[in-house]
Amino acid sequence: MPQLQARSYTSTSTSTSTSTSTSTS
Repeated sequence: MPQLQARSYTSTSTSTSTSTSTSTS
């Protein structure tokens, strides 16, 4: 279970990072 949560968190983090990058561009 802990691994699955950690994976989801990483996915969300990456998505947010991409969104910010696009916004800045």
